[in-house]
Amino acid sequence: MKRFTMSDMPIVIDIAEVEMRAVEAGEMTLTRLRLPRSTNLQTIVCGLPGGGCPSTHWGYVISGHIRWNTEDGPMDVMAGEMFHVRPGHTLEVVEDSEFVEVSHTATASELHEHIRGRIEGAVGEID
Repeated sequence: MKRFTMSDMPIVIDIAEVEMRAVEAGEMTLTRLRLPRSTNLQTIVCGLPGGGCPSTHWGYVISGHIRWNTEDGPMDVMAGEMFHVRPGHTLEVVEDSEFVEVSHTATASELHEHIRGRIEGAVGEID
């Protein structure tokens, strides 16, 4: 058994109000995200197979309001609620949000690298 604090979780992304920390735990990756309102990951996941996130996520919203867009339609998740979302989704942030998700490491590391590259590219275009 193991527990993790924020200092145990290396920063994966810390760009333009977007903070993502992640740590591997066996075959799973725990990720803590802080995203500002109006963040829309639809454009970020462009280029991934199927045009959506390839990971399954289980998680808990600490604060805010997020919306998973899936092939079954949108699913709003608010502070204090848990979620499970299958591959092929995108994410919108309705209110400034902080949440934790657990994903299979095999797809999570690929996803994190893709997101980091897209966000760094977008920030470079803004500067």
